[in-house]
Amino acid sequence: MSGSEHLGEILISAAFWVCILAACTGIALGIALNLNSAQTLRFLKATNRWISVRKRLEPLAAPHDVDKAIFKRRRSSATVFIIGGIYTVVMLVFVVDFPHVVQALSADANPVIVGILIDALRWFLLLSGVLALVVGVTMLVSEKTLPALQARLEHWYTADKVSRSGGEMRMTLDNITAAYPRATGLVLLLISSYALITAIIVWVIN
Repeated sequence: MSGSEHLGEILISAAFWVCILAACTGIALGIALNLNSAQTLRFLKATNRWISVRKRLEPLAAPHDVDKAIFKRRRSSATVFIIGGIYTVVMLVFVVDFPHVVQALSADANPVIVGILIDALRWFLLLSGVLALVVGVTMLVSEKTLPALQARLEHWYTADKVSRSGGEMRMTLDNITAAYPRATGLVLLLISSYALITAIIVWVIN
């Protein structure tokens, strides 16, 4: 058995037991909502927590200006870009044996897919090295060309506006459960029981 097949079996097994645990939890919650709705709702309210990912990621979405630090030491920064670009291009073109890399990495995977991924990574790094070399030479030759080009092309994009609606708290399901606890518990009990029976049947067949 290859490593990828073994990993696939582990993931499938983990997903199976997660489904079993979720189904058992749903059955217990459905029974509790029907037997003692008031106490179950109090328990759910006490354990319910809203965690906003957007607030946690706000420092990452804020703009950070590193241009001043780079252009303050223009020649040193240009030298680093040039050396890094030359080293990257030389290594990728003359040193690294990519067919050997593909052969080594495709022992437990499809060699065609591995070859495509490695080739895409190679060209990405090669273009990055050439770009770093061009940036470094431009910084050395002209002090104002790169900042002017950067001011025209540079824009700040943040996912905060897009994810703002996704970070808002919605209590629709909680309100339905509070208004119709027994009906919600019955629906949850039926769905969870069906999921548990299906999972058991699949486990017995396999």
